[in-house]
Amino acid sequence: MATLADSKSTHESNSLKGIALDHVGVIAARIRNDLSAPTTGLKSLQEVRALCLPPSHSSCTAVQR
Repeated sequence: MATLADSKSTHESNSLKGIALDHVGVIAARIRNDLSAPTTGLKSLQEVRALCLPPSHSSCTAVQR
């Protein structure tokens, strides 16, 4: 975030940062929407995470139905 507060930035650089932040916002909104959407036959992110044992372990034991 320090680069976003750079006082020596040019107008073009500030515009590119704004576009990048807008894109991150779109991605965040998509993730939020996907997490709250009704099921589509695919496992939700929460369901896939629940299959991981133990919860702090990074590898999943079963991801398929």
